Amino acid sequence: MNVNMDLAFKILSACLIPAMMWVNSLSVDVALLQREIETNTTRLEKVETRQEKILAGVQENQISLKSMVSTMNFMKDLLTDIKNAK
Repeated sequence: MNVNMDLAFKILSACLIPAMMWVNSLSVDVALLQREIETNTTRLEKVETRQEKILAGVQENQISLKSMVSTMNFMKDLLTDIKNAK
């Protein structure tokens, strides 16, 4: 019985080293994934900031275009009046 227990402990000890290496590799993978999440979060925040700036620019352009359309319609009406006056 003592020999069987000794053999069982030797087998468990032999399995312990690969198990510890596997757990270590998992912890390294988790740390790398956490770092990647942090990096991606930072990049996402930068992209969102840029997107907000672009959206503000687009809105400014829309306002300018509406103003230009009003001005062009006014000029068209003036030119039509001048043409019809002749």
